[in-house]
Amino acid sequence: MSAVDELCRSYLDARWHFDPSAASAAGLTAHDGRLGRYDEAGVRELTAALRALAGAAEELDVDGQEEEIDRTALLDELRVAVFRFQHEQPHRRNPAFWLRHLLDGLHALTTRASTGGETAGAALARLREVPAFLDAGRETLKEPPRVLSDAALAMLGGGGELVVAVVQRFGTDTPELRPSLEEAGAGALAALKVFGAALTGRLTPSADPTAFAAGEDQFNRRLHHAH
Repeated sequence: MSAVDELCRSYLDARWHFDPSAASAAGLTAHDGRLGRYDEAGVRELTAALRALAGAAEELDVDGQEEEIDRTALLDELRVAVFRFQHEQPHRRNPAFWLRHLLDGLHALTTRASTGGETAGAALARLREVPAFLDAGRETLKEPPRVLSDAALAMLGGGGELVVAVVQRFGTDTPELRPSLEEAGAGALAALKVFGAALTGRLTPSADPTAFAAGEDQFNRRLHHAH
């Protein structure tokens, strides 16, 4: 395995660690019972890891054009991710970012073929993390653009239905876990309701009507590095 391949593997390990919902969607099971940490401390840890990987990629001695292409693609991926969290700051500005991570993580589990109690246990663990996860979201978000708050509010109804579907699916697959799943599901539904109330109350939207925009510099950066 080349040094670039090893670094790509290290990047994927870091990505799955910091984004367990994406890991579940990719078919990996090691992180099924978790949700990510996107509070201030968690994002600092994430960006530090990404910057370290980018520094390592920049210092690699590559052998040939193919490895250089792979390294460039990895660097572009890392640079876009770092810039996104440092400048776009979806964890601070976009309530839908929090809901999407949560709902994607739950949905990924429902797409799995039955694996006995393993996936049901992971679903239970992930449901139990929902209240603390959304509490962190409410504490981290600052003056979200109104259009992003509205988008998050529109997700809440479907999000509640997904929680109910998760409880029903895995409660049927593993009847012995049904009471625990129902309890965790009720806690998740209550947390979604509190999160929605915050979006219409405590979390005052930004007064800037264009606050949702990434801006020309970031648009050009994405064109260059991501596309």
